[in-house]
Amino acid sequence: MQIEYRKALIADPYYIQSIMSEEEYGPEWHKIIAKAVAENEERTLTFIDPMNRVVGIGGIVPVRRGCEEAWTVLDERAKDLLMTPVVWKEALDMLQSKFKVRRLQAMARDTYMPMLAGWHERLGFEYECTLKEYDRGDDHHVYVRFGPWV
Repeated sequence: MQIEYRKALIADPYYIQSIMSEEEYGPEWHKIIAKAVAENEERTLTFIDPMNRVVGIGGIVPVRRGCEEAWTVLDERAKDLLMTPVVWKEALDMLQSKFKVRRLQAMARDTYMPMLAGWHERLGFEYECTLKEYDRGDDHHVYVRFGPWV
């Protein structure tokens, strides 16, 4: 099975809420993600499965000049598709090049690490540091990859 990405199709907070567990993300995260999608539409992609169903969204969000943060929210169907990391890496490569992002960073909550083992490395990131008790008392791991642009 393959997955593909397309220009952002969805900024609906209710769709986003349907694939984001409130227990995992908190009660307001779907609204934050929907706002980020709406404000950064050109930096957001929709992931489509072979049956033409939306299985997730992701993108990059500017942090400061030359530095952006990668994010992704995938539903259960996408997590079962073996091609997801390959396609997401291709999408990140395209976004990082298009927007000349020197530093692209991503974070992962410590409690997600068993299911995310190797995920960031397959996307071309390397581990940078751990932010202790960063959000709701959970540690977060920071991953980074660099582009050639200054």
